[in-house]
Amino acid sequence: THPFLKTLSDPSAPPASQLQVLRLYHHEEPDGDITTFPKSEFSDHLTLFSGCAPRLQNVSLWSVHVDWTQSCLHSPNLVELELAYHTPSVRPNWLTFSAMLRIAAPTLEKLCLGSSSPSGSPCEWTIEPRSGTSTDFTS
Repeated sequence: THPFLKTLSDPSAPPASQLQVLRLYHHEEPDGDITTFPKSEFSDHLTLFSGCAPRLQNVSLWSVHVDWTQSCLHSPNLVELELAYHTPSVRPNWLTFSAMLRIAAPTLEKLCLGSSSPSGSPCEWTIEPRSGTSTDFTS
């Protein structure tokens, strides 16, 4: 998987201007409950297609981590996002993850998280209200 990702993230790789579905799966049985990515030589977070996949609508990443800040993951065209089997050490942080969801919110229909979530503790996962919005849901 890693040589393929390196090829897609090479600066000479063209943008994926027509790509609508991206599914990358890496299947490997873990040895117990691990919290850090086991192969440090593959732990870099790569930017695919120079971050340019403007028509991307469906993303599934199983045990494949990328640069979570790249623009194609923060797309207002995203309809489905699936993240699965990421060790905490390579997961997106809460700010990055919540930014992905905020930008994709108008079009996102399906979000699947399987043994993956933002890094950090759930008590750190807070959303500050946007200016001009109310957090009072009682009325």
